[in-house]
Amino acid sequence: MLLVLDTCERLIHAVRNLASFLLAAAPRLQILATGRDPLGLDGEHLAHVEQPLVWEGQLPGPSRIT
Repeated sequence: MLLVLDTCERLIHAVRNLASFLLAAAPRLQILATGRDPLGLDGEHLAHVEQPLVWEGQLPGPSRIT
């Protein structure tokens, strides 16, 4: 099972505690967490993602997509 947690930097300590508890209870669980800082858990893998080239508001609206 995969659990996705987004924008974890806002509650890093709570997310770290939750992830640790869930992984102990369900060893086959995988967690994909996004944020600016690592959670600091055993077995954690980090992937740096560059900033997007297009920012929100620059994409054409649905009426302009052909």
